[in-house]
Amino acid sequence: RKSYDYFYRFWNRKYYRDYLKYLNHYFKEEYSNRYYELELERVKIFVDTHKKIFGENYLKSLSREIWLGMTEKELCQLKGNPDHKIEKVSRGKKREEYFYGGYKNRQGKMSYKFRVVLIDGKVDGWNDITN
Repeated sequence: RKSYDYFYRFWNRKYYRDYLKYLNHYFKEEYSNRYYELELERVKIFVDTHKKIFGENYLKSLSREIWLGMTEKELCQLKGNPDHKIEKVSRGKKREEYFYGGYKNRQGKMSYKFRVVLIDGKVDGWNDITN
């Protein structure tokens, strides 16, 4: 038992760092190419699904931008479901307001950080509501 402990302490001090360097080098060489191939494949699948959903505007969607004329479905795909939604109908047009980033204000009521206005299912405008 004593000789084993001595050997382990000696080996740990002298060779452990070299052993770790060897392992890191081996795994980087062996697995890094496969990792990058899998990551590239994952990104390609992600971009292809964005192309199917957003059509010609998929580059804007990848940058997480909202654009005028964006449909309700595209908006929900990009920003997620709204925290609060207001629907109104006037003059034969359907106006919807989607609110995102809900939090409780100092009075205990819900406030929101971001608002998107849709008219007839298309984005007409948006703004930050933060003070």
